[in-house]
Amino acid sequence: MKQQYDRAKKAIAKADMLGLPIDYKLAPNNEVVLIGTADTSITEYAIPNFITRIDKEAFRECRNLKSIEVPDSVREIQSCAFEECHSLERVSLPNGLKKIGYKVFYGCCALNEIRIRIR
Repeated sequence: MKQQYDRAKKAIAKADMLGLPIDYKLAPNNEVVLIGTADTSITEYAIPNFITRIDKEAFRECRNLKSIEVPDSVREIQSCAFEECHSLERVSLPNGLKKIGYKVFYGCCALNEIRIRIR
């Protein structure tokens, strides 16, 4: 457990050092959770591979976001994570995703491609 915690802390420190435009938290079970972004002007984003969960409303109202790639490390996308991302056209999801919350893509009127990657 301590080793997992140390790995998660290092991942968050690396993300901070790189200046990634998203915020993270370390959950009690030592998961690294993407909790949101203050930069709603991003147009494309590849979520780092140390993220295990995307929190509710993490990208809500990122109206310029056109493409998002969710890495294999993500096991859960919580409710409303991409709600009202009006420009979102393409989403790439891992096939190991265990849970997708309700209204994850609600209001994504430009969405025309959801790709589930096969390992």
